[in-house]
Amino acid sequence: MVKRFLRIFCLLALVSLLTLSQVSPAWAARTGGRISGGSFRMPTSTYRMPSRSASPGYGVNRGYYGGGGIGFPVFTPFFFFGGGGLFSIILFLGIAGMMVQAVQRFQEQRQEQALLNPTVTVAQMQVALLAQARSLQKELAQLAQNCNPNTGKGRVELVQGLTLALLRHPEYWSYAATSIEKVPLNQAESEFNRLALRVRAQVQQETLVNATVQTPSGNVHGSEPGEYILVTLLLATTTPIKLPVIQTLADVKNALTVLGSVGADDLLALEILWAPQAEGDTLTQTELVTANPLLRPL
Repeated sequence: MVKRFLRIFCLLALVSLLTLSQVSPAWAARTGGRISGGSFRMPTSTYRMPSRSASPGYGVNRGYYGGGGIGFPVFTPFFFFGGGGLFSIILFLGIAGMMVQAVQRFQEQRQEQALLNPTVTVAQMQVALLAQARSLQKELAQLAQNCNPNTGKGRVELVQGLTLALLRHPEYWSYAATSIEKVPLNQAESEFNRLALRVRAQVQQETLVNATVQTPSGNVHGSEPGEYILVTLLLATTTPIKLPVIQTLADVKNALTVLGSVGADDLLALEILWAPQAEGDTLTQTELVTANPLLRPL
């Protein structure tokens, strides 16, 4: 209960921070880009309810004496005094049948629950690149223009396009981090939004959202030379993926490869966020590390 209260409090704080747009320039980039889409409702075509076919019966309530079923008072003497071998077998089969049916019902209920509320993996990966990788910003803007994040195919194209763009420039990788949360489907959207808001709150203005470009308000030119570009990939999938803890360049490559291999049927939602986005905007090392303490140097 305490953990849930803290999550709600943090979420409300981040929403207020993002809404008021009062992020301190000392730890936030001025502009950012975002591509998002998807839904946390399972498509009906991805699962089928188990059929409740009649199990082989053992005649439990098909009574033999006046329609009263198999009663213990009738057969108790045969059990305890060595008689009624046939009746004892029938009683045993009846009890066994009830037990088998109870186990089957329990298994069906668990299967239905797993199908209706499956475990969702909410994965996040952040890669900070040197500012020389400015061409990546244009590639991300092109992905936003050409791919539809509201379809499964479009989301896969976005993830693969981003991971390929990052994999082509390992010489610019400077920092990276990964995180994984496994939660039930009915809690996945809340966890996904919590992580997304944490990253979105680090920019003062989102100057590109999906295919919509907005003109930056005010001065976006930093007083210090820009050093880094931070890219965040956040996705929710029903695929039970694992990401390595980032320590080396090989770990970054492995994590990007895993994320790029998620299929369209399993990818529920995604957000791609990057900062800075506008031309002339900068992100210094101090701003980067202060806002993202989990990033590890490579």
